[in-house]
Amino acid sequence: MCQYNPTIILCSISGYGQTGPYRDRAGHDINYSGLAGVLAMGGEKGGAPMLPGVQIADLAGGALWAVSGILAALFGRERNGRGAHLDISMTDGAMALLAAQLGYADCGGPPPTRGSELLNGGAACYGIYETSDGRYLSVGALEPAFWLAFNQAIGRKANAAELLAEASEQDTIRTEIAEILQTKTRDQWVQVFSAIDCCCEPILELNELANHPLHRHRGRIFRQVIDPSQGLEVAAIQLPIGRAAANRPAPRHGQHSNQELQLPVEKKARRKKGP
Repeated sequence: MCQYNPTIILCSISGYGQTGPYRDRAGHDINYSGLAGVLAMGGEKGGAPMLPGVQIADLAGGALWAVSGILAALFGRERNGRGAHLDISMTDGAMALLAAQLGYADCGGPPPTRGSELLNGGAACYGIYETSDGRYLSVGALEPAFWLAFNQAIGRKANAAELLAEASEQDTIRTEIAEILQTKTRDQWVQVFSAIDCCCEPILELNELANHPLHRHRGRIFRQVIDPSQGLEVAAIQLPIGRAAANRPAPRHGQHSNQELQLPVEKKARRKKGP
């Protein structure tokens, strides 16, 4: 296609890339995330890998890298006048999310794995805890100030050294915290933490999102009109950039193809500066 329009930018998103032994192989998010090592990082220590709740390779590994690449290609075209072909592999993109873990693995010691690292279950200060009503809290009190404030709020005596405790002690601390948090409901704990900045927040179910004060204020969840003639609308989420979304439907398949493909083969000559 570039022989007809050398300025065109083409983005190809595939599971395993346009080259290599898997270029024609079928797959889904679970396969890409598995081959990328992402699934190996989630789950309980010593247990089986767990499925993430969202499609990591499809969205973060594919769509977001594609957007980044297209924006970079557009900027490059403004400078050199040339288009580009972007080969976005969802497996490559998912594996790129493990940059920190792969770096740790190269520093000696046992390789990072599920349930054993600071941010995936190995530390009592960073995890998910059940409350008395079967709901859950997310605790992310990684820093000493937050850790001490969190423990003070729940009535537990703590010290900052616990943050660096060995795995066996982390298990003991986690059990103590779990028992305390089982004494109140989730919303009762929300009230306790409402005036305390200690990185503890409720885990919301999807039907709770729209009514949460943060999301109401930000206006990211809205009703999108699909067919004005029939009054059809669905819930939609605004992209996390820019202002609140316009209440209009997404374009239909191929809706803008004609106008987008009617591009000039050559860029218009730039006007020369000066008289």
